[in-house]
Amino acid sequence: MKQAQEALRLEQDVAQKIAARAFAKSYLQDLVPSVFNNLRENGYFYDPVEHEIETSFMPWLMEKTMTQVNNLVLGRTILDSIIRDVVNQRVDDYQNLEEILKKVIEGGIEMGTSTGDIAHGLEQNTDRLELGPGELIPKNENNTNDGGETTTNALQNDEVVDEHEDEQTNAGEDVPDE
Repeated sequence: MKQAQEALRLEQDVAQKIAARAFAKSYLQDLVPSVFNNLRENGYFYDPVEHEIETSFMPWLMEKTMTQVNNLVLGRTILDSIIRDVVNQRVDDYQNLEEILKKVIEGGIEMGTSTGDIAHGLEQNTDRLELGPGELIPKNENNTNDGGETTTNALQNDEVVDEHEDEQTNAGEDVPDE
């Protein structure tokens, strides 16, 4: 009888242990994935490649991209400034030309049809004429060319500018010697 009671008691202990283990297992079954998810979200478990990309490559890439974008913005700003300056200079030049033409018209100078007459009329009313962008050359001489015609420096300078432009145009071409 003592052995039967001892066997019954052992059987009850085993049943309690099995019940406790089943209860703990069902309780921890939902807890373990939840804990792992929390640890993963907080960065305790991470992919080393993904971590390396996020900590090293992406900051470097963003820095280089921002440098390029800033250089592009700076270049466009400088280009806009240059264009604005050129446009303002041309506006000033055209206003000066308009004033000169008004003086020529108001001065009662008879304008002919040839450029020599126009240049001669401008020479009478102004001390300087513009040769090119920003270049002013004094005009107060008349010269005789090979054909015996009287020309002004304005025409000669125009011819020099035309010759200079032709030289620049032909500089890149192979021209055979004649």
